[in-house]
Amino acid sequence: MRRSRRPSGPVPLPPTWRKYRDTELYYGTRSEVGMPESFQDFLRRREEASNDYIRGNPDALAGMLTERDPATFMPPTGAVVEQAGPVRDAQVKGASAFGPGSSGYFEVLSSGSSGALGYWTGRQVATMDVKGQDEAVPMVLRITEVFRLEDGEWRLIHRHADITPPPKD
Repeated sequence: MRRSRRPSGPVPLPPTWRKYRDTELYYGTRSEVGMPESFQDFLRRREEASNDYIRGNPDALAGMLTERDPATFMPPTGAVVEQAGPVRDAQVKGASAFGPGSSGYFEVLSSGSSGALGYWTGRQVATMDVKGQDEAVPMVLRITEVFRLEDGEWRLIHRHADITPPPKD
């Protein structure tokens, strides 16, 4: 029976991660050696970015948006935005409607990743501080988001959000 022998020293990195080969990062943690963040860890950061966004700060979300086509955004208004530049502009601009008193969370119904693609679907539940409104606005959005692994980072390439209809009496 042939036994495989683990080489002494660090295991060679795949070609896309070789930029770290000659640095101390080669011996570090998963993210330090250029290995992609787990998709589940990324989704936790995505929810944090969403909470910043609904408080009027789009910076964390902007850092997660793709700069490569194809990209799409279908906001609750019913608009359809295509291509990475216009999608980025529309997403960033949207945060300006919200104030610092908003709070929210994701109800993830399903999520997963395979290779360079990941997704989550569910609801985004929030109490919104909408500029120009005297009272907080409750909001429940049905969400589907798709992500692509680009240069070791998960990037948002598609977001579809629509307002959940009120329950029928």
